[in-house]
Formats: sequence, structure tokens, C-alpha cells
Amino acid sequence: MIQGDATINLYSSESNVDVSFTNIYDLNTRRQRNDMNWIDIPAADGTFGEGFGANQIYGQFYGPSHEEVGGVFERDNIVGAFGAKKE
Repeated sequence: MIQGDATINLYSSESNVDVSFTNIYDLNTRRQRNDMNWIDIPAADGTFGEGFGANQIYGQFYGPSHEEVGGVFERDNIVGAFGAKKE
């Protein structure tokens, strides 16, 4: 099992999104993993995504002001899901 922190930035133009996963820790091996970043992901109609195969990320914003987000990703032999709420 792997855990970490997610930061998702939707820019006011809503044309791109930056996603960062930091403090990634593998609970099974007890080792820190490298941070993962996706920059300038195309966004439209409350969804965003790019990539395919072993390097991809897709997500969707929820709520009237896009205050929540959820999605899936794959990179560096990690397949996972993420969720976040606006602070």
C-alpha cells in the first residue's frame, strides 16, 4: 500500500491543471518514493487528463465551484486513485 499527499491546481482560465503527489511512502517496503508531477494538463468541462499506458492521469472536478476532485493515475509502477477537497 502506498500513501501520499495530493495538490491539484486548477487555473482560473480552467484550461489547464497541475497535479503533484508528494510525500509518497510505500507502507509495505517502508521506503519513500519519488514525487510525481503533471504540469499543464489540458482541462475542459470540469475534466482533465493526459497520457496513456504506464504514464497517465485522468480526473474530474465536482461541485458548483469545483471544490472537490477525484481521479486515477498510473506512473512508476503505481496504479492509484486520488481525491481532494478545496481548502
